[in-house]
Amino acid sequence: MPGAAAMAANAAISAGAGLVELFSPEIHSSVKAEILTHKIDTKNGNFDEDNVDIILKAVEKCNVVVMGPGIGNDDASINFMKNVYEKLPDQTIKVLDADALRIMDVKQVCKPNTIITPHFVEFSRILSASVQDVLDNPYEMAIEAADKMKCILLLKHVPSIITNGDETYLNIKGNPGMATAGSGDVLTGIIAALAAQKIELLKAAAYGALWHSEAGDFYAQNHGQLSLTATEIINSLKYV
Repeated sequence: MPGAAAMAANAAISAGAGLVELFSPEIHSSVKAEILTHKIDTKNGNFDEDNVDIILKAVEKCNVVVMGPGIGNDDASINFMKNVYEKLPDQTIKVLDADALRIMDVKQVCKPNTIITPHFVEFSRILSASVQDVLDNPYEMAIEAADKMKCILLLKHVPSIITNGDETYLNIKGNPGMATAGSGDVLTGIIAALAAQKIELLKAAAYGALWHSEAGDFYAQNHGQLSLTATEIINSLKYV
């Protein structure tokens, strides 16, 4: 789904990242002109192990690597993401969302400088728990998982829960109109941009969630919730 990658990249450049590069088998037509796009040749339209070294070489100069939005959940793509993640330098900030969360497991310790941004279904899969279990006890489960995995975890919830297992933020902003396709991809791009500006990672995730929600609330207050789209969240960032 190349539109998901486009929205993450567009959000990152709009949230203050100095330079954003997008690596994808397909480049969506809505990618902003400021994004440097790289169309990667693949066997069947999805990333696979043959692309690992190409991506690792390409991102050597990056402070932050985002992985997951729109990439697909076939075996080849998942193995590709697992290989890239495991080989990224410890100092590189890694923001994992969407299908990249399929390589995460609560039993594993994450590489340093990792932020994950699951919604309830994705989080239940990471925990090997039922969605209802997570819904019944999101706060404690999020803190425990972040502590075990040694990562920054943003659980998309009302309120959103952002934690490293030791310190926790709750984001009480936002509105139901933000439950729209691509909204999570925009959040990921915002967080990556803030992390690239050397904000401490837990705060980058918390501030990103707040900014994202404030932009959604700004649009809803001025135009209503029904017409709120992910792109309108990006367009509203500059007002909040």
